[in-house]
Amino acid sequence: MSLPPVEIPLGAMRFNSDSQKLEYWNGQIWMQIHTANNQVNGGHRGLIMAGSSHTATIDMITISTAGDATDFGDLITGVMLPSGCSSSTRGLSMGGRRTSPVIQINDIEYVTIQSTGNGTNFGDLVKTNNYGNLGNLGNATRGMIQGGVADNDPASTGLGVDMNYVTIASEGNAVKFGECAVSHTYSAGTFSSPTRGVIAGGGNPGINTTEYITIATTGNAQDFGDLMNNGGQGSAGASSPVIGLVAGGYYGGSDHDIIEKFTIATRGNSSDFGNLTQVKRWITPVSDSIRACWCGGYGPITNVISYCVFATQGDALDFGDLVDNGGGAAGASSGHGGLG
Repeated sequence: MSLPPVEIPLGAMRFNSDSQKLEYWNGQIWMQIHTANNQVNGGHRGLIMAGSSHTATIDMITISTAGDATDFGDLITGVMLPSGCSSSTRGLSMGGRRTSPVIQINDIEYVTIQSTGNGTNFGDLVKTNNYGNLGNLGNATRGMIQGGVADNDPASTGLGVDMNYVTIASEGNAVKFGECAVSHTYSAGTFSSPTRGVIAGGGNPGINTTEYITIATTGNAQDFGDLMNNGGQGSAGASSPVIGLVAGGYYGGSDHDIIEKFTIATRGNSSDFGNLTQVKRWITPVSDSIRACWCGGYGPITNVISYCVFATQGDALDFGDLVDNGGGAAGASSGHGGLG
């Protein structure tokens, strides 16, 4: 008697012992994950763009090497609470809030990660937005933005469920991707593998609902599992191609330092990973395939950078400091989990 065939879930990953390569299931065949991302001076760069005090500054770190951030350049517009995404070569800052007067914007800017320099106009979001997801959601081709609020713009109703995307290599305006089942306002923890994007928590006072999308398609998000705790306002997400982490956030009347772990290819609830070095929200996450770095934040405002290793469960360790105290900045890196 033969056994029934085993259904392989979309985005599942395996190590091919013959080719010695990591592969993922695209729904039809196993595809090799390419890891030859661009590196500068032996390591992947993380960019921390704009942020507190509506600054235009861009800080830079080398993720594999602990130390203080250095100056990279400036965006065209100083903003707070923009969203970030990146390929291995381009980093994007999307939307945010500027001051004088206080107003949400739909601007998208980009920089070339391997160089240093100032931002260049990329296009516009579908709607004005701030309080978006601060770190990377997307892969080498597409960058995503999910959620947000724009209290002074009635046309932006529904931002909490909306998902936009851009094609990172081609300047132009964002296009609607689909919608989430629940509203992930005020910065959900978002992260990616090369095939899947995950949106975890968010909201004020906070929700624990986690959903996922298949990045190469368009459509609505589907249920993934639940956080152990409410993700809350200003939680942060970072990933390797296999593991996604969600850290910090404000819920239950206080800031938190909890780090929770997901396996991206397998739908299910989070598990405990460890703790940050500080309780905080509005953290800017940047990562490569080995490390997640948690940069700045509020609760109170801080310039501290800490890091943890995806493969090693435990508490975060000190990495260095940002150039300025910073929270609510967009994050981009040349080696995050969506890039393989």
